[in-house]
Amino acid sequence: MHERSPKNSAMDVLLYEREMLKHCAETVNDKQARFTQSFSDQDKSEYYLGIEGFLLHFRNLLGFFINKGSQRTDMTLGKTTSWANGMVVDQTISKGFTERAQEVNKKHGLGPGDCYQKISRFLQHMTTHRHQEARSWDIENMFADFKPLLDEFVQHFAPNA
Repeated sequence: MHERSPKNSAMDVLLYEREMLKHCAETVNDKQARFTQSFSDQDKSEYYLGIEGFLLHFRNLLGFFINKGSQRTDMTLGKTTSWANGMVVDQTISKGFTERAQEVNKKHGLGPGDCYQKISRFLQHMTTHRHQEARSWDIENMFADFKPLLDEFVQHFAPNA
């Protein structure tokens, strides 16, 4: 049996997502280089897994910050009872995080629709978009634009992490 890292709190979930996003962002270029040099099926799979891992964790965190969530169990920034563990959250601060995340979402959406929607369309489940539309992802800049917001959130709400 396999298990991902244990999480004892909602903040642990957020920190895990952030760490996995960072790992994928920092390793995808090396995976691409190995694939480009070897053209092996294993290196190709690792490269694509790196892209999809990045997109999955990016979408999860972006959804948290832009308050995407329709299920009772969904964690979003605006639903502080889902993650703040009784901490008082200044609405001005959370609104600022949401606005900044919306900017990232819009910037990396390319064309009609936003980034969250685009990732959902190409990754969440099997859709015709996946074979009818070519799609590349600017992982380096997506991460560069989102990382400061993530770091500031952690400094503010989980400074001992």
